Amino acid sequence: MKRAILLNTPELPCPGTHYFHTVKFLSSFTEHGFTPIEASTLEQFVSISPDSGDIVYISNHGATSVSGLKALQSISHLDCVFVLWFFHDVLEEPGMPKFKRWILTGEHFRQKPKTDPHVRFWEMQKGIPNYVPLTFATSIKPDDIGRYQRNEQFKASFVGAPYQIEWCKKLHTENEGILIRYTPPFIDEKQRVAMYLSSVVSLGFHSDNNAANSVLVERVFEGLALGNIVVSDNPVCEEATDGIVKLVTSYDSLHSEIEKWWSDPISRKLQQERGMSWCKSHGTYTAVSKSFIDMMGRV
Repeated sequence: MKRAILLNTPELPCPGTHYFHTVKFLSSFTEHGFTPIEASTLEQFVSISPDSGDIVYISNHGATSVSGLKALQSISHLDCVFVLWFFHDVLEEPGMPKFKRWILTGEHFRQKPKTDPHVRFWEMQKGIPNYVPLTFATSIKPDDIGRYQRNEQFKASFVGAPYQIEWCKKLHTENEGILIRYTPPFIDEKQRVAMYLSSVVSLGFHSDNNAANSVLVERVFEGLALGNIVVSDNPVCEEATDGIVKLVTSYDSLHSEIEKWWSDPISRKLQQERGMSWCKSHGTYTAVSKSFIDMMGRV
């Protein structure tokens, strides 16, 4: 039995929203014959007896602490493949063990990032042959894309952290049929998915850092998978999706895109089908995890 194991222990935690992202990613390994497992203590992890067919994910949180280094030292001899999230600097730390088999990963910078320390990470990872970017994607399985029942009551919607506040405020006050939900407080997954399914356009907005670093986030791919027209403020959105996601650089361009797709059901349907088809092949965590499995055979 091959396993995709998340190490989430007091010494080597996987905290906060990063945990939810990691669980989605590791769950996609089921599509390739792996069983996802979470180890909450080091003793539990050792008892699992990871072998050469297993992949083990470790976040960098706590990795350079005394207890973290000790924990890494105690497991570094194992034959499993360790996926090391943002261990760029950590690998050179004094006392850091040499893993037998490992893959370095981190956010997918689609172009050279603009913020520190990400510029330095970009330069470092270019020279590491066993680096694989952990591309954000949707956790929806490829076979489920296109099977969701849509009920298009709203022109556009956004759910997430408060990005592009002025655009959203203006949309909400000047237009009918705009659904904006900032989090926290968080809503459950059923409500969140319902927001996508009830609107024509999904607003794929980003934090300033993610836009500056060319990191395309999950909401872009979730919108495509659920049948939305997706527009985004991230400069790499069109290049990264073969022109499927549309870049908006101003309120006027945003408003124009929303009205265009709302007023033309025939073109809208064709674009939605293009988006789902593209996402089914390229925008799922199932596709992302396959790139890690391919690297496993080379390390």
